Amino acid sequence: MKVGDHSKWEGVKLPLLTKAQRRVLKERHKSAVDNAETCFRFYMETKDEFYKSLYTLAMLDAEMNFEVGQFEPDPRYVEMNKEE
Repeated sequence: MKVGDHSKWEGVKLPLLTKAQRRVLKERHKSAVDNAETCFRFYMETKDEFYKSLYTLAMLDAEMNFEVGQFEPDPRYVEMNKEE
């Protein structure tokens, strides 16, 4: 389930990030993807729109960490963010 309009997103370029800062952003990206997966699973089981909203927020969090950190995204993020 694609979240947001990525065609307009140009990303944030922060070349002065340290390796440790990038590592933290990558860990936060992975954690956000984990949360998105959980929320999506709950949404599919319950059809409760609350979980769909939480999924969207978690995916946006994952995207923000990915764009700022400039690393390879979690493969699950790429898969979950495909057009349906």
